Amino acid sequence: MKIVFRVDSSLHIGSGHLYRTLTLAKQLAAQNSEVLIYFICRDLYGNSAFLIQQNGFPLLTIPVQEEVCSQIERVWTDEEILYDVEQTRELLLSIGEIDLLIVDHYGLDKRWENEMKTLSRKIMVIDDLANREHVCDILLDQNYYTDQQERYNKLVPPTCLKMQGPAYSLLRSEFASIRRNLKKQYGTVKRIFVFFGGSDETNETAKALHAIRLMDELNIQFDVVVGFHNPYKAEIEEMCRQLQNTRFYCQIDYIAELMACADLGLGAGGATTWERSALGLPSVVISTAENQERLSIDCDALGISKYLGRSHEVDAEQILHTIQELINNPERIQSMSEKGMELVDGSGTSRVVTGIFASM
Repeated sequence: MKIVFRVDSSLHIGSGHLYRTLTLAKQLAAQNSEVLIYFICRDLYGNSAFLIQQNGFPLLTIPVQEEVCSQIERVWTDEEILYDVEQTRELLLSIGEIDLLIVDHYGLDKRWENEMKTLSRKIMVIDDLANREHVCDILLDQNYYTDQQERYNKLVPPTCLKMQGPAYSLLRSEFASIRRNLKKQYGTVKRIFVFFGGSDETNETAKALHAIRLMDELNIQFDVVVGFHNPYKAEIEEMCRQLQNTRFYCQIDYIAELMACADLGLGAGGATTWERSALGLPSVVISTAENQERLSIDCDALGISKYLGRSHEVDAEQILHTIQELINNPERIQSMSEKGMELVDGSGTSRVVTGIFASM
């Protein structure tokens, strides 16, 4: 069986799409040793495609005609779709007969998928925007929305297998393992985990560090994580060095362990939402992209996180006030932790893999 992933990452797009597809790819390979897995990625500035090869998967690259993916919510023009179709088709033909093509990309829609139908036996789409039509056999949207069961009713074929909600969260295996040995959350805050994604283009991490400086709380330890492609990592490292109770980490592979040690999280509203929830880590959330806003609002309403708003709406004083408010309300912190763990049990990736193999 041959499975191909079409996914991009860059400074602007971030690395969330790549991380979740890598998680799925590793689980697919682990459950069936005869599966051959390939990745097709555009060679965009600040991409994280090196992680694909580090994990042992072949990487096929689409050359950059122009950086059409600079805005993650943007729907590509017909011309841009055609270029990607031509490049992807050539690479797929070089692989041979494809059993499943998995696409995780906000720029691609039914126009691209229609052109791929003759090249792959089945197509799977990973999406969470629900803002465009797809021609696919399987749809995965791991996010929580108040109307999640109706979101794709008119956007995918009636025969499409839909896997929707946090029960299908794509989480690395260590989250399930660490979850089994978690300490119970009683609402006391002694350690705070700060992570705004691999690139953090709007530099929310620095804003959080300003709040930490204003807080001047030596009884709380802060763990600050950035990705390799964070353009502000040197500045952030220096800011952490100047704060007595703050530790700096860059591109680590034990992020789940840090989350498990924390009592409160501070981060963006993307896929990390489900990592935090799986480990019962209540969080203060700032959305750093438009596609994160609805999810963050709905998770706040559900009671698993506290949403502050879009990045341009939030300042250090607001972060400080919210953290202090939560510290003084341990019952709320404990409730957020319990609700998050109820929503995400850590076995979502296995459910997705089971669904994929059952549908083939």
